[in-house]
Amino acid sequence: MQPSLPRLAFLAVLALLVTVTSGAGAQTPTPLPPLPGDAASEGWGINDWGEVAGNSVEHQLSGQILIFTAAVWNRSGTPTALPPPDGLTESRVGTGNAINNHGHVVGMSIRGGGNPDRAIVWDRKGTIMRVLPPLPGDTDSQAFAISAHGRVTGLSLGSDGSQTAVVGPQQ
Repeated sequence: MQPSLPRLAFLAVLALLVTVTSGAGAQTPTPLPPLPGDAASEGWGINDWGEVAGNSVEHQLSGQILIFTAAVWNRSGTPTALPPPDGLTESRVGTGNAINNHGHVVGMSIRGGGNPDRAIVWDRKGTIMRVLPPLPGDTDSQAFAISAHGRVTGLSLGSDGSQTAVVGPQQ
């Protein structure tokens, strides 16, 4: 008795899935080291080219303040720092898809001490492209994702703890 064509097709697809699944599990991950002198790293977003946006963390000790620097790792796993704007002390990449295929990264600057946070867009070289203000009357802005066309989404935060989801214009 000959197997039916649908049965042969099913077996062929099953064999392909087993091959693809076993091959994917055999790949070795690429480590994303922190910036020189830092203690830890965090990867939060990846684009189709394998570039990763995240943070390099200066201190990873219990009870100590963590100091973050936004960073982008190339496909080989080499980090580049994304600096905060003048007058701000930290840069940070938040959760979400924080890098697009143009290498534009979104994150935020952190001043601390009650000073306002600001959403930032960096280019692939680490140059600040835009600092995004909060909505009128609010005090802080944060960015979490960027589209292929440069639209940014995040939060505008009020001094009373209120927050509003925002999306920026296409750039």
